[in-house]
Amino acid sequence: MLAWSSNGGTRWSVSAATSGTTDEIQPALTSDDKGVHLAYYQRNGDDTLDLVASDTGDGYHFRSARVTSQSFPAVVTVPQFDPIIAWGYMGDYVSTVSDGRTQYFAWGDNRDRVTNFLHPQGRNDPDVFFASR
Repeated sequence: MLAWSSNGGTRWSVSAATSGTTDEIQPALTSDDKGVHLAYYQRNGDDTLDLVASDTGDGYHFRSARVTSQSFPAVVTVPQFDPIIAWGYMGDYVSTVSDGRTQYFAWGDNRDRVTNFLHPQGRNDPDVFFASR
């Protein structure tokens, strides 16, 4: 939900800012002269995630679009898959900024797989991904 006031806080309005019907998590918010821009993870029916961006020029009507080029799995982080480094440190991180012409997104994504001596069967590997539009 997004709350906004057009009269200095005397009255507030609230609108739904996401387009999904499941989990929408880890929101990041930015704005420019075109409006407010929200990026967030959306959990899909098969328990994968996508990064979605929702934009509004009036604070009430949002247009949403998928940012990720492919869905990726959520991962179990406790216990941590790399106990040599830390017990649990992987987070779900989303960032978005706008320079007024282009929006930029960075997010943690687990689509890649790594196989090593700790995980000979392989495991999903958290990496940072980037996109702009």
